[in-house]
Amino acid sequence: MLERALVIAGGREIRLEHLPMEIQDAPTADSTGGDGFVQRVDAFKKELLLQALREAGWSKKTAAARLGLSPRAMSHYVGRFDLDRHRS
Repeated sequence: MLERALVIAGGREIRLEHLPMEIQDAPTADSTGGDGFVQRVDAFKKELLLQALREAGWSKKTAAARLGLSPRAMSHYVGRFDLDRHRS
């Protein structure tokens, strides 16, 4: 898994989006509910993604490029945060 992530990262720093989705979505010790760190980070991510999608005219590919995400990661986040319903 780490070798694959290193290849995807192009020899640069391995970041979360270089890891498989099941690792990206793994629950952490901080995700026990409430308005904790994980929930606040997720809310921030969701807002960044929504803003990028709106500015890109809802083109996932363009929004992903603006955020430095792969199209696969963008599609994952759109599904994870149910962003398509915000399109109207």
